[in-house]
Amino acid sequence: MENKELIDKFLLENSEFERIEIEHNIPTFYFKDNPSEPWSSSGFEPSEIKTKLKSLEDDVAFNSILKHKGVIMMDFPYKHFEKVKDLLYYDGPILSEFRKADRIILYNWVDCSSWSNRWMIWEVTEQELSKYLSNGKSLLDLITENKDGWVVLTDLDSDAEPLETRLVKLSEVPEEYLPGVDSFHE
Repeated sequence: MENKELIDKFLLENSEFERIEIEHNIPTFYFKDNPSEPWSSSGFEPSEIKTKLKSLEDDVAFNSILKHKGVIMMDFPYKHFEKVKDLLYYDGPILSEFRKADRIILYNWVDCSSWSNRWMIWEVTEQELSKYLSNGKSLLDLITENKDGWVVLTDLDSDAEPLETRLVKLSEVPEEYLPGVDSFHE
């Protein structure tokens, strides 16, 4: 979803705002009853709109982080893989194993917005996965030592349907999407 679409959707859902301007990925809100002043000086209590503001800011940041990274893929390459199990789980899956015949891929949850969850997906061998599960290799190593040199970043909606999928070089993966050096399996 582009920032324009985000703003239009937000304005439809929040009728007290007249417009929103975004500069350097930071939105400024203007109320209908005082369109010449930004939201903080409009007389409304900021706590009343703090959740709405944070949601839009997060969506804009989510939208922007991959703007010029990788290549958009027309088709989701892993649609015929079946989930085997969750390897890490906390209020939802964090790292999941999928298989198709003798191929193994891992889905690692890396980000979310108000409309989707972003997953980093890459292929591993049986030996690499076994080494990770026995604490012989960190999750960071499992990603950065990926023989292909790339990962797939995909945004899945609430029905796990792909919205956008990108093929991204490992060197272009945002640092905040990578686990820490001590990311060993528990």
